[in-house]
Amino acid sequence: MTEMIFDNNGTPIPALTMREGGAHSVAFSATAANNSTAFKTDTVIVSIFATTACFIKLSDTSGDAATTSDHYFPAGIYYDISLGGRPSEGYGQKKPNKKYISAIQEGASGTLYISEKE
Repeated sequence: MTEMIFDNNGTPIPALTMREGGAHSVAFSATAANNSTAFKTDTVIVSIFATTACFIKLSDTSGDAATTSDHYFPAGIYYDISLGGRPSEGYGQKKPNKKYISAIQEGASGTLYISEKE
């Protein structure tokens, strides 16, 4: 469960804790690669950082590879992204969170660093 932290004035600070055991790295090249260990089922946010520009894709399965038609992600940016988990339409149930992220190079090989947040 995510809980908001507060500063000394009682103002919420939008920060999440890094999950113990939730650090991943994906070495990507002209061949797409993904995290080898699935994200925890209750992880809804991950932070990512790429050493070189790449294309990324969130997926439910480890074999769903990113292509150069997927989302572009620039190098040197630390960014938080949602893995899903929004209520599905009509039934009030939550859609499952994505479990994998795949990356493929834009120009040069690199590494995508991923931190699960809680």
